[in-house]
Amino acid sequence: MKRSVKKIVAGLVMVVALLAVSGGSTSWNSTAAVVDGQTLTMSALDSQAQAVKNILSANPQYANMDAVGFVMQNDIMGMMLGHALGQVGVTITDQQRDAYWTQTFSPGQAEYALWTDPKAKPCISNYIDWQIAQTMSFTQDQVNAINSALTASSNAVTVNPRYGTWDAQNLTLSTRSAGNQPAAGPLAQPTTFTLPDDKQ
Repeated sequence: MKRSVKKIVAGLVMVVALLAVSGGSTSWNSTAAVVDGQTLTMSALDSQAQAVKNILSANPQYANMDAVGFVMQNDIMGMMLGHALGQVGVTITDQQRDAYWTQTFSPGQAEYALWTDPKAKPCISNYIDWQIAQTMSFTQDQVNAINSALTASSNAVTVNPRYGTWDAQNLTLSTRSAGNQPAAGPLAQPTTFTLPDDKQ
């Protein structure tokens, strides 16, 4: 029996809704977020966000884009996914990412340059990984291991209060609101999930 990551996430959302995000005693002087012991620094966040903003700003669709929120959301989810897939020996390669990106965007589109920009690429890799993972199939044992790892990571997410709080139920930053986002553009929002109707 095989199940998709969407199935895994469906189960995860129901579980993490019951979990409190730990406050901890993290010093927030240079830390943007901590995900299961992995640190996202403010400098890395700012660098990636500025690169994303610089590349997309010429496109009116992204005039009001929350680049910091976009990067932070995808970096947090990328850390969680990388750890979870590692538990079952699955790795997403740059070749797979290249294929996804070139099939999604053409060189004439503003978004295309994000994948070749060294500062934007870490965030975009995390974005791509979730898109690819949601198309993969896993055995039931893999599903259980991935779900367990994602649950543990989600319970260990802490975010610098200046950036908002982590919404464990919806797997998003609480400060991200539709009113602050551009009306259009495929990257207007960070990685999100559509839960299957059956929610099994």
